[in-house]
Amino acid sequence: MLKQTGDVKMVILAKNTIERLMKHFGADRIGDSAKEEMINVLESIAKDITEKAIEYAKHAKRKTIKKEDVTLASRDILKKD
Repeated sequence: MLKQTGDVKMVILAKNTIERLMKHFGADRIGDSAKEEMINVLESIAKDITEKAIEYAKHAKRKTIKKEDVTLASRDILKKD
């Protein structure tokens, strides 16, 4: 997905990476619109988890996000038990 940062566009997740990931999990053929939607979904989830992980790190008076922050944040965001 291209992200607009000022006048520069930055690729966060590339379509070919998403295609490899989806094929790894069993997809035979993947349309461009499906790749684009998967990119949007994954970037949205990653953004939400990162924001929550930052909250956990700040609460612990740290600047560094640790594995535990990501684990807890992903449980909160994805509602895993």
